[in-house]
Amino acid sequence: MSQKQGIKHEYDVFNESIEHFRANLHDYVNILIPVRNIAEGLAYGLEKEGSPHANKVYEISKLLTELASSLGTLMINMRMPLLGDQQLGEALLEFLKFFGKEIALSLDINKAISLSPKTSEAFFIISREGIANAVRHGKAKNISVKIDVSDSESNLTITDDGSGFDQETTKFGSGLYYMSKISDSLGGTLRILSQLNKGTTLIVNIPAN
Repeated sequence: MSQKQGIKHEYDVFNESIEHFRANLHDYVNILIPVRNIAEGLAYGLEKEGSPHANKVYEISKLLTELASSLGTLMINMRMPLLGDQQLGEALLEFLKFFGKEIALSLDINKAISLSPKTSEAFFIISREGIANAVRHGKAKNISVKIDVSDSESNLTITDDGSGFDQETTKFGSGLYYMSKISDSLGGTLRILSQLNKGTTLIVNIPAN
């Protein structure tokens, strides 16, 4: 079995294990959206009555909306196929279509660059998550993905013009943990640089060996 076939087999097993979870997740989203609508209607009614609790219920409705959006993006990631024989840039442009928004994606990826199959898959998955975070949380309109390769390491840099965040106070979710575990599995590192209203940069370094 070749290295690429071995990777495909690993992901096939993984996909089988999460298929049931994805189906259940879809059911939860279908429940969540009506609950969000009920909360929004309740908040509107309280506002008309002049209730001081209206703003709190509106906040609950907003959180439910964000949760539904996050779960929806998670399901998109679960449905995405392996990189396979696709070029990384082409696969990322295809992924961007899932968001249905006008977002500019700048790619600085030399087609002649030689990445190992595992590094290619890792960069593809991390890029998907980074783009999703930039769009969903940062409301970014412009995102760039750059890959550099040297004799010692392969580097992935994802930069966006989104809202950014305060790294000292922000609590990171499962997306960052997921990306970190992927880079860790290849002996790599992941760094995030961000400031409020100044966008975010994600840097992944994977050693050549």
